[in-house]
Amino acid sequence: MLLVRRKYVNHPIAAFWIKGSWVYPPHWDDYPGEEATHWKRHAKDSGRRKNVDVAMRVYGKPYQTAVTMASLFKHSGEHIDKIYVQEEIEQPHGDDVSWILDYFSNRSIIRYRTEYFLGCGRSEPERLPEQGYRHSIRYQYAWENTDKRFLFIMHNDCLFEADIVGGMLERLADEVFAGVGMIGQCWNCPAGFAQLCDGGRYENFKPDYKEVLALIRDYPSPRTTAKEIDAEAPVPLPECRLNEFACLVNVGMLRQHVVPEGDVVPFGMMGLDIGTEWFKSLTLRGYRFLNWHQGFTHSPFSSRSNGHDADSSQDEYTSSEDKAKEFLKENYPSVYHDLRGVLAS
Repeated sequence: MLLVRRKYVNHPIAAFWIKGSWVYPPHWDDYPGEEATHWKRHAKDSGRRKNVDVAMRVYGKPYQTAVTMASLFKHSGEHIDKIYVQEEIEQPHGDDVSWILDYFSNRSIIRYRTEYFLGCGRSEPERLPEQGYRHSIRYQYAWENTDKRFLFIMHNDCLFEADIVGGMLERLADEVFAGVGMIGQCWNCPAGFAQLCDGGRYENFKPDYKEVLALIRDYPSPRTTAKEIDAEAPVPLPECRLNEFACLVNVGMLRQHVVPEGDVVPFGMMGLDIGTEWFKSLTLRGYRFLNWHQGFTHSPFSSRSNGHDADSSQDEYTSSEDKAKEFLKENYPSVYHDLRGVLAS
């Protein structure tokens, strides 16, 4: 075993002195098998340069948050330095997420509590000069404060099953693309209904204004209407965006253009949806985004295949949290038992 000696910190998580530095696994037992291999690998990688920060908004879902963070650290932890966690001042169904973040305090977590709860309503661009308002927009505090070139943006209801961050870094290395992730909400888009466009083809889909209006007429959409279309720049279409579920953005390349340094609205600003205005503005300036998102599942515990319904449905919320808890118990037993200890303390 590589474990030489241990010390205890303020909560029930141990640290091991390995090759000259303290390494913090999530359980104080000397466990064999896959988990031990995982933590040995992280000890080996601890000297590598961690060139990615993470931005995550936490709105409820403590057990899903635990699965998200544990699986991300397991597969991509070697790339990650700081995790910026935006804690909303309001939480759904009276739930508490702070204890989950306390548990993961062995990581470099920057916790930021918003001044305003903006929810899913459209953002107010006239208030962007107001720092408290701007930092209440999803991911914006991380965007303005990261000292890394790359920012990994994610939801707190994901399951990572491979090194998605490493894969994304490789695809942004030559700086042909400014961001990588799942492109488009094609399930809401007239062009998707017509099978004319998707995340991998959006750059080649170039209809004119009249063609877009005809498409909307022939393939009605729940959100894309004629009034949403710019006659001078009809594409990208309104549902086109770099989805925030799990994406990597080259902040170093784009920061000069985005508020507060530039005039492009923040990534997390709500227009038709999160990131739609940001994506269109940067695309029209010539920046490119790659459709690649292997190695993760969004909302794996939702019976409705989305995370939004749980915000308003107590039954859906409880069901998805129960499933996440069982998944954690079966697949990350050390994390699960430590969390139970935190709750009992």
